[in-house]
Parts: sequence; structure tokens; C-alpha cells
Amino acid sequence: MNFSNKIQFYKFLKEPQIKFLDSGSQGQCFYDRSNNKVYKIFNDFFDEEVNFDYQEEDILKFSGILNTTYMWPSDVITVDNKVIGYIIPYKRGIDLCKINPLSVNLSQLVVHLESVYEDNIIISQSGVVAYDVMYNILYGKDGVNIIDTDDYNFNYFGRSYEEILKINNRNINFAFKVFIVDNYFNEFVNQFSELREMYEDLDLESRIFIINLQKKLSEFLDFELNYLKDASNFKNKKKIKEKDLKIVRLLY
Repeated sequence: MNFSNKIQFYKFLKEPQIKFLDSGSQGQCFYDRSNNKVYKIFNDFFDEEVNFDYQEEDILKFSGILNTTYMWPSDVITVDNKVIGYIIPYKRGIDLCKINPLSVNLSQLVVHLESVYEDNIIISQSGVVAYDVMYNILYGKDGVNIIDTDDYNFNYFGRSYEEILKINNRNINFAFKVFIVDNYFNEFVNQFSELREMYEDLDLESRIFIINLQKKLSEFLDFELNYLKDASNFKNKKKIKEKDLKIVRLLY
């Protein structure tokens, strides 16, 4: 997507089909209703005093690695022949840190996580090392999507496929275990050595831990648990201090 100058680009952002989505440390995101795409514009573009030099080949380096979890840029956005951002597909989902774990269907989550681990194999085989995953996870009815892949790299340190896969799986294992447990069910998990070991083992897939947590809670409830809200009697009795939290939740 090319614009001849800043005036033309800013005019485009004011068109009725363009909606501001969010901003982060690296850029601002806009949703285009007309084509279901998201435009991420680097913050450097909005700072008149910053000289930036983004390269198309670097931004699109993962675009040929097909998967359904990781949202790679599909094209760049340029103004006056300078790259200012990129385009990714729009996915309906909510930031994981903004979702109440009590509201999540655990059985459905386990199914969705299967696709994530399959895609981790795909990207790891291509030598892609994921980074800063925890707060870039979207989750919704269509499953798990991971955005803001700007800082990902190909394997520059000679790691084996197994080592890369371990890194990529650990990102997911940590994120979804703490999402389900942290400040909610730590006390329950810690009662059972097997559950506690599963929770603390970064190399154990989060879906396996969730299945076992679901099974243990179901035993106490005498029915098959799907939603953690039905196990509210087993929630932590004491709140964890903010400095000891593993996930910062942004619940409203």
C-alpha cells in the first residue's frame, strides 16, 4: 500500500471505514472495515524528529511461513517510498490479559491450543524464534492468534530445531498456565504435588496441565467442569501480592 505523501496518508486514516484500534510501544493500529485488514503504523512515523529506515524485506521475512496462529505482515505501507508500517489480517479476539479465566470454556481452549502447538512445529522447522509472546495473544471463538511479531528472528545462534521448538512452546506453556491459575487457583494447585509439578514445568504443554486441572476439579465437584466459574469455591482465599503476580491482568 503506497501513499505519495503524508497528507494523502492522513486523509486515508480519516476515511469512514478506518477505525483506530490500539497503540503500543512500537506503533498504532487501525482497522479497515472494507477489507478486514489491520494497519500497524510505527511510532517513529508520527515523530517528526526521528529518522527511520525500515526495510520491506526485513518486515516481510516470515510472510511465506503459512500458519493460523502467528500473524505475519502480508505487505508494507509506504509514504513517499519510505516504509512506515505493515498490514496484517484482522482477527476477532481479546487480549489474553483482558479475559477473565473464569469465563473461558476449558475444553474448547484445549482444542484451540492443539492448533497453536502444531503451528509452533511449523515455525520452528523454519527457524523462527518467537519473542515477547505473553501480552500479544488474542483469544476468541476462532482460537488463538499471536500478534506483534516484529521482534521475532530467524535462528541466528545455531540452535537445533528441538531447541527452537522448546523456546516457542515454553512461551505458550507459561502464558496459558498463568492465565488459568495465577491469583485464582494457586492454592488449589499447590495442594497436589502432581498438579504443582505440571504447573511449574515450563516444558509441559499447557493443554495437558489444563486437562489435569479440569479433571481434578471435576472430581471435587462431582460433575464434568468446563468453566472455572463453576469452581469458584476453590479459588484462592488470599490475594497474591502484586509484585509476585506472574501476569498483569487488565480486567474491567
